[in-house]
Amino acid sequence: MTLYFDGRLFLHAIYVGMVYSCLAFGATFYRKIADDLEVRKLNMGEEIYSAYNPLALLGISAFAILFFIFTFVALLRDRPALIIYVLPIACAINIIQFLIRAKHQRVMIKSRGVVIRYLFKEGGIGIGYANLRKIEARKFGFWYRVTFSNTSGIILAECHLRKTFLNHIKVMSRVNPECEVSIEL
Repeated sequence: MTLYFDGRLFLHAIYVGMVYSCLAFGATFYRKIADDLEVRKLNMGEEIYSAYNPLALLGISAFAILFFIFTFVALLRDRPALIIYVLPIACAINIIQFLIRAKHQRVMIKSRGVVIRYLFKEGGIGIGYANLRKIEARKFGFWYRVTFSNTSGIILAECHLRKTFLNHIKVMSRVNPECEVSIEL
């Protein structure tokens, strides 16, 4: 098994990857600024704890696997096409983009409420502890699927949290004595 590398073709692939990264990172930072402006309007107080979205971590893992597969395929080809070199570069860009997005789109437990930022939907959803009437957590793999409801039983938001962050929400929700917390193991 011989590995091949075409330096000139790789430079062309780097150029295509650079153009793609401008689009990807531009969209990521636009979303961050738009979400930050919306969260700032909510006035939820100081951040106490924050939790990363497990789906973002799964996305990072998936792109890492694809990166290694495409890199291996690119090095095995004797005369590769440009797309063969662009695919691993695009996967590497997506890994960095998901890392940045995971940092920005995290669940924030604040002193006056919870801010949930969805990974694939725009906007931050701020829920004050006074508006919460029910917090339900159900085991979902290695984490918990948490549902926040109001007095009417309407689901305000959903997120995925680890057990430690679930305990932090449980403690902070004691601000509202009417809030019921149920955790299914």
